[in-house]
Amino acid sequence: MEGKNMLLSIPVTAILVLAGVGLFLCSCGKKSLNVAGWNRRDFQKKIEEIDNKYEKNKTSHKLNLEYAQKLFEVGNFSKSEDLLQPLLSTIKPPSGATYLAAHINYLHGHYAQAEKLFESINNSNAPFKTKINAQIGLVGTAYQTNQFYKARNLFKGLEGKIQLGIWETMKGFGDEKPYQIEWKGKNKTIVPFVVTDPLPVIAVEINGKQIFVFLDTGAEIFYLDESLASTLGIKPISKQIEPYAGGKTVEVSYAYADSLQINEITIKSIPVKLGSIQRFSEMFPNNLKISGILSTGVLQQFLSTIDYPDGRLILRPRNEESRGSLKTEFSQNKTVELPFVLGMTHIMVVKGAINGKDSLNLFLDSGLADSSAVLLPKQTLDYVGVPIPPTITNPKGVGGLGGNFPVGSFKIAQCKLGPLEQDNLTGLYGVFPPELYLSCEFIIDGIVSHQFLKKYKWTIDFDSMKMLFTL
Repeated sequence: MEGKNMLLSIPVTAILVLAGVGLFLCSCGKKSLNVAGWNRRDFQKKIEEIDNKYEKNKTSHKLNLEYAQKLFEVGNFSKSEDLLQPLLSTIKPPSGATYLAAHINYLHGHYAQAEKLFESINNSNAPFKTKINAQIGLVGTAYQTNQFYKARNLFKGLEGKIQLGIWETMKGFGDEKPYQIEWKGKNKTIVPFVVTDPLPVIAVEINGKQIFVFLDTGAEIFYLDESLASTLGIKPISKQIEPYAGGKTVEVSYAYADSLQINEITIKSIPVKLGSIQRFSEMFPNNLKISGILSTGVLQQFLSTIDYPDGRLILRPRNEESRGSLKTEFSQNKTVELPFVLGMTHIMVVKGAINGKDSLNLFLDSGLADSSAVLLPKQTLDYVGVPIPPTITNPKGVGGLGGNFPVGSFKIAQCKLGPLEQDNLTGLYGVFPPELYLSCEFIIDGIVSHQFLKKYKWTIDFDSMKMLFTL
């Protein structure tokens, strides 16, 4: 999610990009109950009601699917998947069950199986809306596996009616493979941070031009300042209105860059998103001119370590040799391993706890340049027992790509990611709008950002779908 912020006298802002929100917005074949204003407690009560009915009638396919759907919505993917198995083993599985199973596979990085299930819906006589959802799912699997060509023949007859910028961009690649990495004989590269706070910044080259970019795992694909892009001959392929922090919407452009160089590594053919990025330069010391954002879309091409304590980014190939090397390198350090799921295009979610409320779904978005460690929507504040704080509007008018909006601070006693625990933290309200609580089809209870993450060496393994936090 991209966003911002400045709070009270804090003069810094952030970017929490909520881009990519076009993927997986519709539930399997039909919308769930009207859940406006619900928090996790309400979902849990509904699950208890369904469970009581289910225990009395386990043969009802309709009840079975409703139960699986509600468990999915709270993030209990394992139990949801178990409930779907009897439905999937029938001669003609319900399309809603197939879609939900496909989405669970997608979240866990099982893209071949997800693609197979989405395809089975697309080739069936499922309801029109469910087939559209399945095609959106196929866009996602093609995106995650760098097989952009697979997406070009989707949405036949709906050209001009589907607003999905990343799909238009993927079509623009034709048969060309994105993210072609040239290692030049290296087995890793270590990129020093220019600064670590308020966000890590590194130097890269885009189409041969050196620029400074900050790291933001809340961003979808590589972001480039639109004015710079025009001087480099990078032209928009498509445009789209997208929601950003604070519920603001912005028109952004998708495009294509020939090359991105990070130290010795050259990446050929990369999708980029164009926006007003240089405005964020004021967040950084010494008049550092920021022209881009290094996103999850780039990091997931590697076995990536964001090493905050030592001020560096380490990129390795995604293979077993790299995992072995990493294990050896960090063998003398205490390391915590956490599984994660990947929602939409880039929403990395782990299980965590806030103020003793556990099993929460927390999005690790490193891009908030603020003293706040956690961002919570109204629903989660209600659930964890924190009053809605008074708000102010950023007087400098800096509010991420979406502009300024009201924000307020609050205190939380504890935030945990697995066994990683930090106490007496500041949280931020207003950046995470309540309407995005279910934007991934399952609850996103909150966002954990830079102030929490910067205490660790944070490695993201997109093959095992696990994160390593080295102390």
